[in-house]
Amino acid sequence: MIDTRPMTSSVRRLTGSRKRTFWLSFSPDDTSHSTASYWDSGSRDKYSVINMRTSRIRYPFTGRFPIFKADTVLEPGEILVGTGVSQGKPATPHLRVRESDKDLFDEWNV
Repeated sequence: MIDTRPMTSSVRRLTGSRKRTFWLSFSPDDTSHSTASYWDSGSRDKYSVINMRTSRIRYPFTGRFPIFKADTVLEPGEILVGTGVSQGKPATPHLRVRESDKDLFDEWNV
């Protein structure tokens, strides 16, 4: 389930977004997230994985032409951040967090 939340300073700093809200979803710990991305009629997704404990950023594989298949499994304490362009405008940030990291996310997201 995707929850719409008001933008916080942590998420704004992380994504550089000027939007007023962001999307948040919690997923089972072993869920594989698709990080495939390519230009599609003015839209493209950009992904990064942030470790909430260390603030380290890594960029998952997003595929290469002609095959754009890529999946990422989050490790404990990580957030998958999706941003990009949607129909030529900045996309609403989407944060995906493991269910077991809900408490850590609430502490981090101030």
